[in-house]
Amino acid sequence: MKTLSDSYHCLKQENFTNTYPKLPAPELWYRLLPTAIVTLAILGLVTLGVSEQLENSMNYFLFSSPPIRSSGWLSLAVLMIGVGVGLFLLRWRLAHQLSVWGLLCISWGYGSVLISQQGYSLPVLTPMLFFGLNGIGVAIAEGIRSYVELRRSEERYALAAQGAKEGVWDWNLRTDRFYVSPQWLQMVGDENAVPENTPSIWFDRVHPMDLTPLQVAIADHLQRRTEHFEQEYRLMHQDGSYHWMLSRGVAVWHPEGRAERLVGSQVDITSRKQTEEALRRNAFCDKLTGLPNRSGFTQQLKQALDRVQTHSRTSFAVLWLDIDCFELVNNSLGREIGDRLLVAVAQRIRSFLPLDDSLARIGGDEFGILLNHVQDVKDATQMAERVQQVLALPFNLDDREVFLTLSIGIALSTAQYSDPDHLLRDADTAMHRAKTFGRARYEVFEQAMRTRMVVKLLLENDFRRVIAQESSDCSQELQLLYQPIVKLRTGEISGFEALVRWQHPEQGTLPPHRFISMAEETGLIVPMSWWVLRAACRQMRKWQLAFPQAAAMTINVNLSSRQFAMPGLTRYMEQILEETELSGSNLQLEITESMIMENAASIVSVLHEIRNLGIQLAIDDFGTGYSSLSYLTRFPINTLKIDRSFVGKIGFSSDSLEVVRTIHLLAHNLGMNVTAEGVETAEQAARLLEMDCEYGQGFFFFQPLAIDAITNLLQQEFNPDLSEDDPTFDI
Repeated sequence: MKTLSDSYHCLKQENFTNTYPKLPAPELWYRLLPTAIVTLAILGLVTLGVSEQLENSMNYFLFSSPPIRSSGWLSLAVLMIGVGVGLFLLRWRLAHQLSVWGLLCISWGYGSVLISQQGYSLPVLTPMLFFGLNGIGVAIAEGIRSYVELRRSEERYALAAQGAKEGVWDWNLRTDRFYVSPQWLQMVGDENAVPENTPSIWFDRVHPMDLTPLQVAIADHLQRRTEHFEQEYRLMHQDGSYHWMLSRGVAVWHPEGRAERLVGSQVDITSRKQTEEALRRNAFCDKLTGLPNRSGFTQQLKQALDRVQTHSRTSFAVLWLDIDCFELVNNSLGREIGDRLLVAVAQRIRSFLPLDDSLARIGGDEFGILLNHVQDVKDATQMAERVQQVLALPFNLDDREVFLTLSIGIALSTAQYSDPDHLLRDADTAMHRAKTFGRARYEVFEQAMRTRMVVKLLLENDFRRVIAQESSDCSQELQLLYQPIVKLRTGEISGFEALVRWQHPEQGTLPPHRFISMAEETGLIVPMSWWVLRAACRQMRKWQLAFPQAAAMTINVNLSSRQFAMPGLTRYMEQILEETELSGSNLQLEITESMIMENAASIVSVLHEIRNLGIQLAIDDFGTGYSSLSYLTRFPINTLKIDRSFVGKIGFSSDSLEVVRTIHLLAHNLGMNVTAEGVETAEQAARLLEMDCEYGQGFFFFQPLAIDAITNLLQQEFNPDLSEDDPTFDI
């Protein structure tokens, strides 16, 4: 902080160098006041005769001349000179005013001596006294004004510093004296103490980790590397805690270029730092578990990648953990229990994880582990096994035991990784691979997994394009094949099952297993299934119109689980039947056991609504799922379709034959027909016929056929004499 003498020196220098082209009226009168006082004083001396006595004494002593008699011109001259010169010099700089008055004083004295030697007598002392006192008066008045302004400036600065809650400090580098304001002491809780006058009062309180950066910042400024000094640091409070401070300052330079003082202020920024820390925690930490979130985990991976690039012999691994079927906990026990379970999982993993390894909550029910030191893949797989073993133990939540399993994906650091997001992507890919293989296991990432994911993504994009086009009937990539269903006793065709194929422009014909599961995952199965149903019904109606003998035939279409869960299902079906003009009795919908048993109690009414439209119902792949006989008797099912896995083993396994026989007997007892799928040999057909099975379907009879092939087949069965060239042969 500037001392009073220093500030006065600065103000004095300013007065010597600045000009005053325009001054307010009070300022003008104040500057004229010294000249007015001196003029009146001299006039008083002249009027009282004191001036004449002084002049006589001066002349007799210096020149031995007769005394000077006082005259009126001297009083008038003093008055005119005082007023004129005072007004003339009023706007001049102080240095110039002092120079003029001094020059007038010296010039008059020297000139009067010269004139006296010529025999003339002039007043000497009175004019010189007038000029000298004017100079002294101007200097005294300016000093008083500067002092008053200085006190006002210091008061304003002190009030501003107090209002801004800033602590002022002043370090005299020549004497190593250090001054701090009361506000500075109040910041450290030591306002009643007598402050030391050395920099130790500052540096001894700085946090050890912040001391060196603070000293470097000061040195940089004193060596003119920075325009000003600015640094954040922690300062010890009297209660032992550390408060964050922001200090700014500037050096005062000697004309020779060396720094003489460092002056600045300090402000407490603890609240701001706490806010920044809270924002940082929100940005990089998970609120629920207190673990790093995905952003924080990515930062840790970036540091690990930098370390590996610096030290090529080190390596690390990333484990991506996903809790299997966690949504079941949320849906059954509530989200509060689910959140508590996530916290318990985090605490259990953290309890045995080495301190130099990291655990993060990536999102939802997914966690990430960074193993910083691994020698090979075995270290990572052993950790994955340990995590699964520890989390296999039950969690007790509100007197409930909750059991969990994990799917874990592992990615090892290699030279190909430079982006942490790529490492997370590959660990996530490996985790999904583990889920595909049945959950509760781990998989180590391989390059082939990424290739499969890319292929799947491209295939999904192509499929979305196809579905969008099929909805407007402007694409021919999706095709329906029809496999005949025959009566085993007569060999006649009783109907067809519509089977969808994808004619990919680059990969050729794709069977259902290549895209059906993908369609179910993405929800595209719904628009595709409606397209299949509409196209199959339309084609069946065309065949009926072309072959009246086929009026009793049915078209079997598979119903997806997503369709089955849709509200207004029967309304959609009724609309399709009206559009295609197909009778409901000619349509048979195939559903699986799992579809109807998931919500068996609520699904009965939907099945009856479908049956009220005249649509027949069949349970597809019967025997491979779980069926409740009590519900099965309540379902309005027309047909049971025995799965090909049992039919295909007839002739090779007596157990499979007995299973088929049992299903057949059950269906007949419930008043249902039976269709055997996957009939591929004559022996299988014969055994089924022996059981009195009504229908058969499989390669032994027909493969899935295109529309033209089915048309020819119906032509041969119903109109063998009609040629394809006949104009009536048009479907």
